[in-house]
Amino acid sequence: MFELFFDGQVWLNGLVLRSGAEYSFFLPAALFLAVMVESYILGSINSAIILVRLLYREDIRQKGSGNAGMTNVMRNYGFTPALLTLLGDMLKVLLAMTVGTLLLGINGAYVAGLFCVLGHIAPAIYRFKGGKGVAATAMFVLYADWKSFLILLVLFVLIVAITKYLSLGSVMGMLIMPFVMARMDQIIQDKPIRLFITFLIAGLVIYMHRGNIVRIMNKTENKFHFKKTVKKQEEGEPAETGTPEEEENELTEEDIKRKEENRRKSAKKKK
Repeated sequence: MFELFFDGQVWLNGLVLRSGAEYSFFLPAALFLAVMVESYILGSINSAIILVRLLYREDIRQKGSGNAGMTNVMRNYGFTPALLTLLGDMLKVLLAMTVGTLLLGINGAYVAGLFCVLGHIAPAIYRFKGGKGVAATAMFVLYADWKSFLILLVLFVLIVAITKYLSLGSVMGMLIMPFVMARMDQIIQDKPIRLFITFLIAGLVIYMHRGNIVRIMNKTENKFHFKKTVKKQEEGEPAETGTPEEEENELTEEDIKRKEENRRKSAKKKK
């Protein structure tokens, strides 16, 4: 995407290192290390954790599935916080890959994307418990090649619309992502290392969905419902998302106890 905005030489070689110039080993190595570190740090800034803590004084990792990502935010707090989470996760990858491009060109962008996704999945500041990397990877693809992004987005939407499984759409998108980018993006074809990075990112995200894959195979995975089914009851029971069975799977132990208490109170009132 950003080859449309950067000068061709900057896009290929960066502002600092230029092809044809002589450099010692230490300058390129130092720049690559800087890109890795700054990208991992940016990736470790988890939008879900920060937003939920600021808006609701809660820890998203103790709610629902426990995952610090957009889907868990959507199920527990609604569309707007989830959208803000998505934008935050994508913007940090955009910033990391832009810095990587300016320093080292497209190679720096790919390295930055990899370490930003890694930081999102395993942030050291949050005890290596982060999100699953789907939104971060989406920005990586969009930055590298917008045509591949559109193809994968259409596939994702179709799979989710048909199956109602967000995780299945994510996993299928990751499975074909390297092949779509290899076909559509000439930049990847020029350097095998870029294709290797793409496979590595896809593998990381699929690995983070291993639990979802097992639940899909066992037909116990929660289905996604864009609109919440709100049931306002006299005793003030929290609104439900989807079917009661799906709701039960997403609740924490504390939430389940509260719901059981509310049910007992409701039964006593009816008597």
